[in-house]
Amino acid sequence: MKQYIGKILIMMLLAGIFLTACSDMDDGYSLGDIWLSLGMVETENTSGYDYLLICDNGDTLLPAASDVPYFKTKQDQRVLINFTILDEVGLATNKFYVKVNNLQEILLKDLIELTPENADSLGNDSITINKIWMAKNMLNIDFSYIGGLTMHYINLAYTLDENGELKQPVELQFLHNANNDEARLIMGNIVSFRMDQLKFAGQDSTDFVVKSAGLLESAQEFTGTFRY
Repeated sequence: MKQYIGKILIMMLLAGIFLTACSDMDDGYSLGDIWLSLGMVETENTSGYDYLLICDNGDTLLPAASDVPYFKTKQDQRVLINFTILDEVGLATNKFYVKVNNLQEILLKDLIELTPENADSLGNDSITINKIWMAKNMLNIDFSYIGGLTMHYINLAYTLDENGELKQPVELQFLHNANNDEARLIMGNIVSFRMDQLKFAGQDSTDFVVKSAGLLESAQEFTGTFRY
């Protein structure tokens, strides 16, 4: 249930500005151009490559070269991709040969039910949402927190009503357990949550609200729609 999120993304500031859709790029590629995108690893493929990278907009990256041969990829792994485009694949407009400059694993989790039994372990420590957005069936959160010495834990939790059902809009709590860390460093990361648990039969979308404690006790609230 709990996952370690103590790593700092080295390129976090760049990621907030330059996360891009591959197919939005102009024709003619330079080896000096660097692009960033969130995506998924696909090791189960017939392309002849050990893995493919599927951008959030659906574009496919074929790693013709890599500066991170030591990075251990696995099926359905969430990653931040730093890459350079080498060329298109044939006449395809959404497939590219690329050089992978760096891969950073992104925490990918399921939603969890908030109950009296797990409330203490999930925590209610300060955490700030810098940016929040949907991509396919995932809710992505760029966040900041204070820490640096011990493991911290985060979750996105929902609460069922007295009948054991979800009510719309679904209220989601972005929860942080600092694990009694007394460090005073502001750190940042990205986490993605699968939203499939919020699908309602006979509907094609679900409204939701995300709430967080914020830093310095400044509460935050975001609204959104999960379309499926």
